Amino acid sequence: VDAAMAETAMTGPSTRPLISVIVPVRNNAAGIAQVLACLEMQTLPADDFEVIIADDGSQPGQVPPVDSPDGRLRMVRCPPRTSYAARNAASLSARGSVLAFCDSDCLPDPRWLEEGLAAAAGAELAAGQVVFVPPAQPALWSLLTIDMFLDQERDVRQSCAVTANLFVHRALFERLQGFDESLASG
Repeated sequence: VDAAMAETAMTGPSTRPLISVIVPVRNNAAGIAQVLACLEMQTLPADDFEVIIADDGSQPGQVPPVDSPDGRLRMVRCPPRTSYAARNAASLSARGSVLAFCDSDCLPDPRWLEEGLAAAAGAELAAGQVVFVPPAQPALWSLLTIDMFLDQERDVRQSCAVTANLFVHRALFERLQGFDESLASG
């Protein structure tokens, strides 16, 4: 009997989730509420994922605690630095073998986790499409952002990806020592 089977026999089936969703936030309670509502609608069974909100130094009262009694939803609070530092801090408590990253202004499709996990099965990293919903009165900067920064297909061809829709195997993430915390973006 190998060690993993022996451990399972002693402790019962693993309750470790397959995937850990990491969402950085600073002062965006409404965004977190929307992300969490989308994550509740996922087609992947709820027991297969956990959600870690990485609070990057929000002002008091701006992002209420979201911890659940079963630990599947929890918040990691960090001093204000960068979203990358917050993602790294949250990854330290992640239990999944795959890390899924999105942002507090994202609205994940109901199939996001299921399809992302399937894509990551054949690669160490998978990045999916990011659909930008422009405001009713888009500014020039909004339109440039859509064209310049949210073309995930183009980014992947250039060995890049935005963290709004990114799946990374934990082993690769740890081997790379996480994100560069000195970057504000990019």
